[in-house]
Amino acid sequence: MKYTNVGKTAKPINTKGTMRRLFSFMKPYRGRIVLMVACLVLGAVFTTQGPYTLGRAMDALVAVAVDKTGTLQGFGAFLTVLLQLGCVYLLAFLFNYSGQFIVAGVAERTMHDLRMAVDKKIRRLPLAYFDGNTFGDVLSRVTNDVDTIDTSLQQSISQVITAVCTMIFIFVMMLVVSPILTLIGVCVIPLCGFVSMKVVKHSQKYFQGQQSALGELTGYVEEMYNGQNVIAAFGKEEDIITNFEDINERLYTNGWRAQFSSSIIMPLTQALTNIGYVGGGGGQRMALHKRQADHRHDPVLYPVSAPVFPAHQPDLQHRQYHAGDHGGGSESL
Repeated sequence: MKYTNVGKTAKPINTKGTMRRLFSFMKPYRGRIVLMVACLVLGAVFTTQGPYTLGRAMDALVAVAVDKTGTLQGFGAFLTVLLQLGCVYLLAFLFNYSGQFIVAGVAERTMHDLRMAVDKKIRRLPLAYFDGNTFGDVLSRVTNDVDTIDTSLQQSISQVITAVCTMIFIFVMMLVVSPILTLIGVCVIPLCGFVSMKVVKHSQKYFQGQQSALGELTGYVEEMYNGQNVIAAFGKEEDIITNFEDINERLYTNGWRAQFSSSIIMPLTQALTNIGYVGGGGGQRMALHKRQADHRHDPVLYPVSAPVFPAHQPDLQHRQYHAGDHGGGSESL
């Protein structure tokens, strides 16, 4: 007794059409979106300003210990910069928090409208559609796929805006602090981005397979549970268990491969960034600026901590979002 999902056909993903339809549900909230973008941009500005201000604070502290400047005067300057640093991080937190708060509200309202539209569409579907698709698979598209879109939407909107702004502002700050050390980041970031995109592209099929297996498993369990009297009458329990284990194994395999593929991006990019820093002689460059040692460390910290990871976030969220459209099925609703 081999279980098959009747009527399930592969359908190419129409990226532009899907995104256009999704954004059409967000049009009523354009005012909130504009405010959200403003908050996230300002949050990125203050976030990238943090390491630069921290470098100034460390310079003031080093000046007291190394240059033997007046203790009271030196610590006064240090405390002044430290206060500025606290204000910078506080403003970054407030703007980022406000942006995320607005994102959550917009995403949930959009998903509410989307669920209402799906409910109306289901009511208009012909009976032939339900004859060719299992009830569990339809249920999975209404619940699991919409939840996947909801999660991806909440993450992707803020991360795309923050990633783009962060990369731009960090590059500007790196140029201001040290144009020479900026070359290290300029050389390493494209390499890290290339590796990240390769990994993300490879993991897309696993995300789609995971979502497809989840929908198939939901439909299988629902149908077998409703038909358990018939199954027991014909003695097909062993076949049902075998088919369930087969679907569950595919869900497990695609699930751990998808999570593993996406989780190794950060370690890979950090390793490449550190190798680029060492190979570029960053330590030697810093040794030539003992007076400004901590301040000169900022342009190396910037590419390590910030622009590499945001660079691949938009594409990663894009592919995870399309995992909810397994085989284009959810688009048919």
